Amino acid sequence: MEGKFTAWQKIVLTCTFLVIMASAGIRMIMHAGDQGAIIVLSFMAIVLFCSLSVAALFPATWRMTTAEKNKISDVAQYQKKYASVLVVVNALLSLVMIFLIWIV
Repeated sequence: MEGKFTAWQKIVLTCTFLVIMASAGIRMIMHAGDQGAIIVLSFMAIVLFCSLSVAALFPATWRMTTAEKNKISDVAQYQKKYASVLVVVNALLSLVMIFLIWIV
């Protein structure tokens, strides 16, 4: 693992995870019908969240060729942008999963 999360990324990830857990818990309590779909969607939301969080920490250049790596002037800045993009994508996809939990 190469990357590190900045303060705003930690806050976004923490809030997103808490919203996933809260919405799953509240929906389980409030839902009167089949709760299997809510359990599956909650599990998939957590798996998606965890996998994208881990992917944000991977080195940004791990699948690049040497020629592609040489084109990057500042690798540390490139890694920060890579992690930031994945954190934002993670938050957006998690919001989609939360929406699916609530409409099922």
